[in-house]
Amino acid sequence: MHTLVSFIGRTGRPEQGYERIAYNFPNGAVQNGIAFIGNGVAQYTKPDRLVILGTSGSMWDQVIVDYPEVKLGEEKDLALSDSVDNQATTAEQLAEVAAALSETASFTVDLRLIPETPGMEQTWEILHTLVDATSGSDRLTIEITHGFRHLPMVAMMAALYRRILDDSQSFSVDALWYAQRPQGAQEAEMHNVVGILALADWMEAIQHSRTTGDLSRVAELLREEAPEIAENLAQGSFKETIHQGKHARGLYRKARKSLSEATLPGPAGLFRPILEEQMGWLDDQHLHVRQAAHARSALERKDYLRAALYGYEAFVTQLTRKHHSIEQLDNHEKRKAASDAFAKSCQGRSKEDPRCRAFHQLRQLRNALAHGDQPKHADVQAALHSPQALHRLLAEIFDQLLT
Repeated sequence: MHTLVSFIGRTGRPEQGYERIAYNFPNGAVQNGIAFIGNGVAQYTKPDRLVILGTSGSMWDQVIVDYPEVKLGEEKDLALSDSVDNQATTAEQLAEVAAALSETASFTVDLRLIPETPGMEQTWEILHTLVDATSGSDRLTIEITHGFRHLPMVAMMAALYRRILDDSQSFSVDALWYAQRPQGAQEAEMHNVVGILALADWMEAIQHSRTTGDLSRVAELLREEAPEIAENLAQGSFKETIHQGKHARGLYRKARKSLSEATLPGPAGLFRPILEEQMGWLDDQHLHVRQAAHARSALERKDYLRAALYGYEAFVTQLTRKHHSIEQLDNHEKRKAASDAFAKSCQGRSKEDPRCRAFHQLRQLRNALAHGDQPKHADVQAALHSPQALHRLLAEIFDQLLT
């Protein structure tokens, strides 16, 4: 279902009636002689439902004037006008108007009251109203020209919430319409500023990459504008995820070089410095340092599984680098051989050698967290009964092994 949300404000009613103007849309379409812009956008977008939000003093009688065929009756018409003038319109009056409009229009009309005072408590109430009014929608259009100044921000938050609640794959925000009307002009230019919501997509993708090291979501956002960069980022992120650091580094370097030469529009350009910073490790860090950074970052976030996995891989990378060439850091057999060799050297020395003890603890923690194995060491068993103890043990292990 496609829902259009519009806001209605308040202004003085001229003696000759509400002014009607033309609204010009970007594709050349024009909605002429419209008193309330929400009706004009509805005629242009043809929604299944029109939701209008306003206060008890909003110009609710202006909504009706665009539908001369709607007749409430003289008494009710006068009562509505008086209520608007006295800022005392009731939900019951609006329900009658909405029912009359729904019978005439090609869509359902829903008129709702929102609080007058724009405090935080009232803002939450408006947000709840918006969420409830858009329930069941898979497409949303918002018109933000009139109403309190903070309402566009509240509407955008509602749209973002609805995207998360209903799964962004099946829910879309089609447009955010705003009318620009020069003073004294008889027409207004309509602008669709829905592109601003892409900023939220980028913020989420960048935060995800900071949290996990995974740049695949950033890659998806770059697919259309920079497909080569996107592919190298996606493949590099995949290779790093499966601990093929050598291949990941090469792909990231290609992406960074292309990024430095590209001009990216919109939010991609805004986040470019952050993206370049996230690939700064390519210049001066060995792979095990990168993995250790991931491990410590995961530990700070209390993501203990990821901390144990990256911590273990970082230490094995250190061992492989010490006993084999850099080119073999991704070689599974060489990594296993290096790990087995260190474990063998620790036989009989786990109690007196802190690094050996830490290695066995980390390996058991990794297996316990990843596979549910029952650890043999009492200190590891104890750590699994308390988040504080687990955090403390992993921190001690990292201090011993990830140097």
